[in-house]
Amino acid sequence: MTGLHRWVATGITAGVLSSAGTLGQTVADGATINEYSAVAQIWNDSESDPDSVAVTVPGLFHAGDTVLFYVSRGAEVYNSLEHPGLDLLWGKILNMNNTGIYSIMIVASVSDSVVVFTKELPPLITPEVPQMVQLVRIRTADRLLVSSTLSCRDWDPESGTGGIMVLLANRSITLDASIDAGGKGFPGGSPSDKDYGDSCKTVEGRYYPESAGDSSGMKGESIVYPDFPRLRGNGILGSGGGGGNGRFAGGGGGSNYGQGGAGGNESDECGDLLNPGGRSSY
Repeated sequence: MTGLHRWVATGITAGVLSSAGTLGQTVADGATINEYSAVAQIWNDSESDPDSVAVTVPGLFHAGDTVLFYVSRGAEVYNSLEHPGLDLLWGKILNMNNTGIYSIMIVASVSDSVVVFTKELPPLITPEVPQMVQLVRIRTADRLLVSSTLSCRDWDPESGTGGIMVLLANRSITLDASIDAGGKGFPGGSPSDKDYGDSCKTVEGRYYPESAGDSSGMKGESIVYPDFPRLRGNGILGSGGGGGNGRFAGGGGGSNYGQGGAGGNESDECGDLLNPGGRSSY
């Protein structure tokens, strides 16, 4: 499993920035203050045209807005399909591609779903695998007073948005309440919708397709590119922990700042088999 908690994300959230504070302060009062959209296309290879993106939520952004451009997923890993002889490296990062690249941008203009920026985006490559990119609207202020607990929208693996919170003030941010993004990032592996059954059997593989619910649990979501074909098995998947092999084995912990913990072995009822739990990501 993994529970990456990030300070950047996408998805549509509602919050309040009020001018009712004292001494020119703007009050941030509400559970979420950012607004999010997935990025469907990027244009940044023309020397004559300004950099721009196409978003999936038209009407969310306006000229003069401050936004965060962020690449959430898209890393490649060593794996059993493409690197059969490098089993010690399976699940470890092979290429980050654009994953983790971010920039604070100013919107110059908006036309339908196309958002044009006032400056260039960071250098980006054209990856050979899918990636998830989001654009987050930032509510700015001169001085910002946080008067009630702030959070962000849960990461949404379908739209590739959420899990991020961004605060920006020109002079100061005063915290009279908490900022809490706990549990808002990449989720752990989903419980299987298959009944493993009462039988015990040896399950040695580290990487299985999603359909193999009778062999292993799901891996935790991670920075690895969408549509990775081996989402079960006790091997790690980048920053995501492995699923437990066999009957009722535990999932491995995901990583962020540090390494996660290993999952427990399968049910004692399986005797000497004791298929291993999920491996912890690094």
